[in-house]
Amino acid sequence: MNLVALAAAASLAHAWWGDANGTFPPPECSIGPIERAFGGHEWNVLSCTGHRALLVIAPENSPARGTAFLVIAEATDHRVEGHGGGDIKSRMDGIFAVSHLSDIEFDALITATRLPSGR
Repeated sequence: MNLVALAAAASLAHAWWGDANGTFPPPECSIGPIERAFGGHEWNVLSCTGHRALLVIAPENSPARGTAFLVIAEATDHRVEGHGGGDIKSRMDGIFAVSHLSDIEFDALITATRLPSGR
């Protein structure tokens, strides 16, 4: 994963958290990344320290390149904050798939980001 893209996305996660949540500290989303397929395309997934949240970033070779979004687990659903570039259908398919993960699937992704192998 491109380190410049990772740094930019992590910075955006801080901004989204402040805008959306209004509470601090914002998440530090640097655990991982792992690669997973959502909506028919590969995505880089990082988890966030101290929060049930995931930072999902389209890789450079994706039709959704330039897309990054923060997914925050809430009591009844997953809130998504982010922005994107690239192909809108690819971007929306990925966001839809991640926002509809079950709690078990969401937590399994968080766990996978913390494993050395990403499995």
